[in-house]
Amino acid sequence: MSQDNVLKAGVTLQNGKFVIRCKLGQGGFGITYEATQVNLKKRVALKECFWRDICTRSRDGKTVVPTVKANKELFEKQKEKFLSEAIRMASLRNSHFVPVSDTFEENGTVYYVMDFIEGKSLGDWLKNASEPLDEERVMSILEQMLDALECIHNLKPPLVHLDIKPDNIMMEGVDKAVLVDFGASKYVSNPDGSMTTSSLLFMTPGYAPFELMDGEICDIGPWTDIYSLGATLFCLLTGKKPSKPSKILADPTPEKQYSIPLPNSLSPGMRKLILWMMVLNISDRPQSVEEIRDFIRKHGLAGHSNRSYPPKAFKDKNEEEGGDDNDVEIIVVETSEDLKEKNKKAHGGDPSAKQASLRQGKKALHPILQNLVNNMVQVEGGTFMMGATPEQGSDAKIKEKPAHQVTVSSFSIGRYLVTQEEWKTVMGDNPSYFKGDKNPVENVSWDNCQEFISKLNALTGKRFRLPTEAEWEFAARGGKMSRHYKYAGSNDVDHVTWHSENSNTSAHPVGMKKPNELGLYDMSGNVWEWCSDWYGPYTASSQTNPKGPASGAYRVIRGGGWYYSAKYCRVSIRRNYTPTNTYFNLGFRLAL
Repeated sequence: MSQDNVLKAGVTLQNGKFVIRCKLGQGGFGITYEATQVNLKKRVALKECFWRDICTRSRDGKTVVPTVKANKELFEKQKEKFLSEAIRMASLRNSHFVPVSDTFEENGTVYYVMDFIEGKSLGDWLKNASEPLDEERVMSILEQMLDALECIHNLKPPLVHLDIKPDNIMMEGVDKAVLVDFGASKYVSNPDGSMTTSSLLFMTPGYAPFELMDGEICDIGPWTDIYSLGATLFCLLTGKKPSKPSKILADPTPEKQYSIPLPNSLSPGMRKLILWMMVLNISDRPQSVEEIRDFIRKHGLAGHSNRSYPPKAFKDKNEEEGGDDNDVEIIVVETSEDLKEKNKKAHGGDPSAKQASLRQGKKALHPILQNLVNNMVQVEGGTFMMGATPEQGSDAKIKEKPAHQVTVSSFSIGRYLVTQEEWKTVMGDNPSYFKGDKNPVENVSWDNCQEFISKLNALTGKRFRLPTEAEWEFAARGGKMSRHYKYAGSNDVDHVTWHSENSNTSAHPVGMKKPNELGLYDMSGNVWEWCSDWYGPYTASSQTNPKGPASGAYRVIRGGGWYYSAKYCRVSIRRNYTPTNTYFNLGFRLAL
């Protein structure tokens, strides 16, 4: 088996028509090679469908096979999507896309043939650059990308790229910018309103806007690409990657410890444009390429007149108060190294010292951890209908169907989401964006949660774990005491839930809303919650203590969060997320 899972130089395809020269790049869904098309004596680029983590190379060094049999269906669907990608690209008539000339099947997978671009990506350029790009050069790249996006956004139905970043913009020659890699692209057209899970897998932190974590096509549109393009402009002008996830705030002077200002040399219009493109809320972001062009003309960024401004709420304070228009806007960025250093200072040195002191006091468990143990609620087992039950109405999504009978045994579950003070007591750091001891911990991956649980069990002598998806929904519905509410504890969403209309775009301390029938808080809204299961579609058959598929690419998350509308905070809502990724709208609660 090839260690790096790429075709070696000299390998031939299509009976010698193509000869592999080298690998050009590799993403989540495919590998791109430089090759020679022998009959035309021409350099071309070949893209091979190869889904990272799902596929591997067989012993012959060529054939692509799923890593396990359970991944076969996933890979077959991805090959269909890969061919659709090629057909879409072949239909585009724009100089800022790479023309696709052919497709073929070989080695158990699919390939398509593209023109070879003489040049390198902006991502490669940034790695070796001594300083960021100047505004004039960035404006040239922006205008070309706007031409490209206008082309795909005006298709019927619209096509969104979903992965714009410096690595996916090639520079052909000195000045020509070309948008590449449509592996994550998606037509806004699914009749059930859902996106395929593969559309969400390898989104790039910092460039992916928050709505990509949702998975509902109704939240994805031209504004999604506009956010990513704004993040790319930020990177080109500062030389710094946007934060994970991008914490771009409207307030030009946010009270944050770490920030990166845009250069003083930039025009006020350019600074405002980037902030506008990277606004958190979808509705306050530019909705189309034309709106950005209007802004460019208005602010003289391209030497034209203009007619529109960003929404008033996202103008800088100095402008509203008559201040100097040359003041620098601030974009918040917290790197992992920043957080480590900040946490080290906050704890007076090495966080592990705090954990060591806890281990020495086993006879008297730390009060914060004792409180966590005391707040585990016993749930008597029972049988219920899981999924899109009648009270969910037309809000129920395809992932919630069909409703099916499930029986769960008795278990215990946390009265509250795990808080930041609990996380800090065990781990010695705090990765959360919305800081507050009583706030739920967020920005933690599924893998991070497993590390926390392992350390917590060592400290307490208990056997904590994440709840299964079935346990979570049974508890959210109120267990055997259920009154069949749409949300966890009520049909009035505001009584029990922090959601996009009442959260003021922030997570909130746990336990502030009303509990459900079992006395559990925040099971609807505030932050999404990790479950133990791998994600898989529902079946109509009855089940007892289901634990999800044996393997997969995604873990289940449940419950909705502060950034989401009420319909995403229902007891049956379910989403999936890669276990290594973090999100500032995603935390967890414990089972025991």
